[in-house]
Amino acid sequence: MSLIQKINAVGIDAQIQNLQSYLYTELTDVEGWTNYESYERAYKNKKNDSTIPEIYIGEYLEVLFNDKFSATSFFLTEDNETISDNLCSSKISLIYQVQLDKLFPSIPHRADEELREMLKMLLKKNPYGFDLVGVQVGIDNVYADLDVNIDYTDDMQNFHVVRFDLELNYNITNC
Repeated sequence: MSLIQKINAVGIDAQIQNLQSYLYTELTDVEGWTNYESYERAYKNKKNDSTIPEIYIGEYLEVLFNDKFSATSFFLTEDNETISDNLCSSKISLIYQVQLDKLFPSIPHRADEELREMLKMLLKKNPYGFDLVGVQVGIDNVYADLDVNIDYTDDMQNFHVVRFDLELNYNITNC
């Protein structure tokens, strides 16, 4: 289990880090998730004929689904940020890639809706000003901002991917 964050994050990364820490604590300490990797904001990097999400930790690390973990998550931001007066406005995606049977072993059916409802509830009550504006499911929708070649079963039991679309307005001194 790891919470992977930037050191001395600023701007949108500092805002994302607040939400990331909140979610990680809720999911591990309250919901009991184990074997969960929570990644910071990923970059949309070109690699061969694809555009993949990677974080930079001294070297680039791809953050697509890794079946060594029960769950992984990462953030993406849109390429443009809106600034008006003293406010920055950003659209952010939060992507979860999970093995449902590992997170919900006592639920005999596909627990995709249980996962989404849990995460929606946590995102709705987050204290950092992120507004939940949409939820996307299905490989093509979740990774719409990327051009990835996924080689695992298209969002079928035990695997599930989901993207939460968020908006954040924050003071320009934090931009």
